[in-house]
Amino acid sequence: MHILKWVLVIAIAYVAGYFSHFPDADPISAQASFVPEGCPPPLNAFDEIETALQEDRERVKRLEKTKQESNASSSKINGQEKNAAQDVPDQLQQGQAENPIATPKVDTNQPQTSQVKSNISNEEIDRLVPAPYNDMLKRSNGPLREKYKEFVDSNQQKEWDKNTQNRITDALLGSTYSKFIELESVVCKVNFCEVRGRELKPQVVNLIFSEMMLQDWWDMGASHLSSGATDNTFYGLYMRR
Repeated sequence: MHILKWVLVIAIAYVAGYFSHFPDADPISAQASFVPEGCPPPLNAFDEIETALQEDRERVKRLEKTKQESNASSSKINGQEKNAAQDVPDQLQQGQAENPIATPKVDTNQPQTSQVKSNISNEEIDRLVPAPYNDMLKRSNGPLREKYKEFVDSNQQKEWDKNTQNRITDALLGSTYSKFIELESVVCKVNFCEVRGRELKPQVVNLIFSEMMLQDWWDMGASHLSSGATDNTFYGLYMRR
């Protein structure tokens, strides 16, 4: 019994001594106010919610501002493109008006007439040139056809005419492909040459004349060489450069 009393006395004394060191301390408050060193104090739950809402509101404002700036920039660019598109026709019209060598507009509905009238008609060619060479000559236009009238009317051969006539004849008959052609005539007058013949293989005469054009004596300018579609005849016209 005495031992139990002493135990109680010691226990009461221990408890009284413990609380005597923290007279104003509240165990619950002390636990709540304890914060480890180096960490920020904890926020109240309501303060945390308010802070988060404030950050969301600021973020929304920034997004709206960025959207407004983007729309304003797009409107400005569209306006500049529209003005540029409207200015282009005026600039083109002004440039055409100031350009004295602008290509004139051609009305395709109006018939176009040749400014140069040929000095030899198709009827004259039919009388002067036997078939099928007459059709080949009629397909030739420009200076070769115009020169042909002078060629027919002349009976004189100068030195160039004689030399060129012999060289063309020798080149046609001396070619390795000469066995594939039948030469009818080679005539040169007034710096103009006419060649008639028939080829036994297609495009052989083109090959021979291509080799001939590489010779040093070849000084022709305008030329025309055509072949018949059915009878394999060839007809060449050459004018001195």
